[in-house]
Amino acid sequence: MRYYIGFILSILGIVLILFFKYPEFSTISKAKESFNLKDFKTAAKNYKKLNLPKAKYNEGVANYKDGNFSQALKNFKDVKDDNLSFERLHNLGNTYANLHDFNKSILFYEKALKIKEDNETRFNLELIKKIQDQNKTQNNQNSDNNKEQNQDKNQNNDNNKEQNSQNSKDENEQNENQQNNEKQNNEKTEQQNDKQNDNKSNKNQEDKNNQENEQDSENQENKQNENNNIAQKSIENGQEKDQQKEDENKENQNVGKQVENKKDDKIDEIPADIKPISDMEEAKWQKALEHRNIGTFLMPIGEKNHKNEDKNVKPW
Repeated sequence: MRYYIGFILSILGIVLILFFKYPEFSTISKAKESFNLKDFKTAAKNYKKLNLPKAKYNEGVANYKDGNFSQALKNFKDVKDDNLSFERLHNLGNTYANLHDFNKSILFYEKALKIKEDNETRFNLELIKKIQDQNKTQNNQNSDNNKEQNQDKNQNNDNNKEQNSQNSKDENEQNENQQNNEKQNNEKTEQQNDKQNDNKSNKNQEDKNNQENEQDSENQENKQNENNNIAQKSIENGQEKDQQKEDENKENQNVGKQVENKKDDKIDEIPADIKPISDMEEAKWQKALEHRNIGTFLMPIGEKNHKNEDKNVKPW
């Protein structure tokens, strides 16, 4: 029992001596403890504090377990310990495989197998090759599918282009037909407007002609009425003048009869010494009688038996 207690005390002493004399021993302990507890991030931080060749490798393993493959790749590349060459190449192959760089993964697996044969490394190599072939087949299939899809897409594009071209052509034809219809409608409307304007102009001209005809008719009627009035007035004046003339003739005839009767009564009483009038005096009296519009004529009264005169005697 005393021996057992002494052994434990000796171990504790050694640990205490290492802890105080070698501070790195404490960090390694913490890193291992975190790694065992699967706290890989804390373990990687503790391994990073150690300036030991294997610590860099362990840091890479901790980052790899934590899923930080980029930092793990950098850690494995920085390992300089020749005793860890196989482990370093194997883990580089694993890291490249998780980064989907299968060509480099195969390269490092093959380098590791050249150092020594390892079943796990061989299995990983064959698995990556198989995955790569599958990916290649899939890529080829995808390429074919993409090519087919591109062909279909190109065909669709060509069809769409042709359809768009046809649609554009149809649209252009439709627009052209619409423009022609609009043009025809405009021409028809213009013709109708021209016809309406012509009808309106003709109607205006007809109204103007009717007005002019009415005015001419009215003027003619007025002129006719005026002429009728003038004619009626002239007729009335002529009738009045004729009546006056007739009255004067009647008066003259009455005067002439009275004169003749008076002459007949007094013809025997003419003195013997009265001489007949001369031709000049007769012309003078005749002119005076004509001036008075008296419808009579002079008869020679120088003889008593004038009533028995020759009937062929004409008036002066």
